[in-house]
Amino acid sequence: MKRCRLSFPMIRFAFFLAILFSFGCGRQRSKFTPLKNGFGYVVIAGGIDSAPGEELHFRGPDGRDKLIWDNVVSPILITNDMAIFAGERLAKATPDEPLGYLERRLFAVRAPGPAVDITTQVFWIGARAENLDTTRENPNSFLELKNKTDQIIAVFTLNDMKRASMHVTNTWDQVAELLHK
Repeated sequence: MKRCRLSFPMIRFAFFLAILFSFGCGRQRSKFTPLKNGFGYVVIAGGIDSAPGEELHFRGPDGRDKLIWDNVVSPILITNDMAIFAGERLAKATPDEPLGYLERRLFAVRAPGPAVDITTQVFWIGARAENLDTTRENPNSFLELKNKTDQIIAVFTLNDMKRASMHVTNTWDQVAELLHK
């Protein structure tokens, strides 16, 4: 009976493959890219079972990064020590969606955090200003975030057949007030 002997080059090759796979299987992250006033982002590369994404971070005076949100899906609007952005979060499971789903929400943060979901409050501000029948509308219908000369515009989809969307305009002061509530 012959014995199978592993040679030294075969062991080195197997070790090399193990090291190669251990480094190549994780999600790749970019370096912190500063935006303004300590806020910045990190890009996450997609993988076999994950989509690419962007994280919002805050880098304090001590040089340490703090993760604010891990799934940003809009431009990040920044003034002084506040940032506003759209992010996705996992919604609760329902009978139709037993595993849940990602829903787009509007967030505000005063550095260094945490982020506060202001989607519903901004929707009700717009609904009151436009005299909408709020019994028929869904405050979770946030669509996108826009910026126009010191104004933040949140766009919501509506069930109203006469118009498809509602644009809610807020100032930075109004957003700061929402963070205090």
